[in-house]
Amino acid sequence: MSSPSFDTQTAREREQLWQQVSRNRPPMSCDLDAYPAPLCQYAKTVGLLDGSPAFSAVRFRQIGQFRPNPKAGWSAMRAEEVLRTDPPAFVWITQIKAGPLTIRGRDKYIDGEGEMWIKPPVVRGAVSRGPELTQGSFTRWVAECMWLPTALFG
Repeated sequence: MSSPSFDTQTAREREQLWQQVSRNRPPMSCDLDAYPAPLCQYAKTVGLLDGSPAFSAVRFRQIGQFRPNPKAGWSAMRAEEVLRTDPPAFVWITQIKAGPLTIRGRDKYIDGEGEMWIKPPVVRGAVSRGPELTQGSFTRWVAECMWLPTALFG
């Protein structure tokens, strides 16, 4: 059973983040020699050079398996994410099959604040916030930048 308020609110958050993306960015202009050698090698490997398009956001879907902890079994998972570089932000929305149930979740980092919302079927769900969650959300944003390598330069 789907929750219209969860689905509506999380879709709105994702779309608002996507609409706020700057679409008129000049090409990359950076001196790769100013960065550590491993980062320069990474830039060359993924094809980032002076004059490359300076993408500021990416939107993608994921299908895979989710395991909440090492002792739990794997569950089917589908997700969609919008990741933005300037300013740093992401919204990740997922559906995880847990036996006959579908659990929905949203993880986000916007305006320097992290927040997680877990929505089991039928019940209201739980929202978590706070400094530790914000730190974890920012760390996730940094890790997710692999999907948007231009975030690492500039």
